[in-house]
Amino acid sequence: MSPTTERCLQRLADLRETHGAERAFTFATIGDELPEFSRATIRRTVRLLARRGHAEYCRGLYTAEGDLAGSGYCITETGYKAARPDA
Repeated sequence: MSPTTERCLQRLADLRETHGAERAFTFATIGDELPEFSRATIRRTVRLLARRGHAEYCRGLYTAEGDLAGSGYCITETGYKAARPDA
């Protein structure tokens, strides 16, 4: 796994631990803690993780205020186990 892919997978695992397993996140949220990567790189990498079964696309995300936020990705159990093998 490339360093970029590993960093994105770790970020998704961190988000899951902070917000719960059922939450999905936009590319902007995923990239918030990864300033070294462009949004295009985040998008490509998260889609690659989804093709490998480590992330899952989700539609119909909402903000905390109840506004429609679009779509995003969440980490799968397979992805979480790859990111946190000791968990």
